[in-house]
Amino acid sequence: MKSWTAYASPVVAALGITLALVGVGLASAGVLPPLAGFGLFALGILGGSLFGIVLGIIGLLRTRGDSGRAGAGRAGMGVVLGLLMIGFLMIVRPDSVPPIHDVTTSPDDPPSFVFAATVPDNAERDLTYPHGPADSAAQQRAAYADLAPIELSQPPSEALGAARAAAEELGWEIVDEAAPTETSDGRLEATFTSRSFRFVDDIVVRLRANPATGGTTVDLRSTSRVGQSDLGANAARIRAFAEKLGA
Repeated sequence: MKSWTAYASPVVAALGITLALVGVGLASAGVLPPLAGFGLFALGILGGSLFGIVLGIIGLLRTRGDSGRAGAGRAGMGVVLGLLMIGFLMIVRPDSVPPIHDVTTSPDDPPSFVFAATVPDNAERDLTYPHGPADSAAQQRAAYADLAPIELSQPPSEALGAARAAAEELGWEIVDEAAPTETSDGRLEATFTSRSFRFVDDIVVRLRANPATGGTTVDLRSTSRVGQSDLGANAARIRAFAEKLGA
């Protein structure tokens, strides 16, 4: 006699993995909006792991010892697949980063978005810093203490070209640019679209003359259009830009 729960366990877990992959694939191809694709992914991973483990444990209990029921191996496979999916979630959602999605090199004087405010996808968003929890700045300082303005030796007019080159090398799409003048700062705005789910983040780079050095102080702000936590992506983006610009 076979235990249906034992045999169903790995099937349910496999279906969860399939649904998660479909969500990623359809969103990456632009067939589904980012949040819809992510919803399928989350449903597949969470549902597949939960039901796979529950059915697997029931299957193991029903096939133990001299029960006369077959399928213990299948039940164990379902439990293992479910645990692997839970482990994957723990990896992609680290607890070491704060649940914020708006990060800047200057929380006290962040660069302002100009072009991004005109984009239809941002029509309902208040782009005033910080976008998200009121204590975002405090959480950023605690988690990303290394983020700070970037000092360059060249004047803003030259620094703008260097900033543009660094942004392009990092795969950002430049959407607006304002050259610095004697009375205004230089500004570069860009977007970055993730390969998975095609989530879009807005980025602004400010280039301000530094009278003390004759060079330029560069500040950045990177914010995600959707979601509460960016999983550390915006801070990592600012670090990559600072490294590229410094090089």
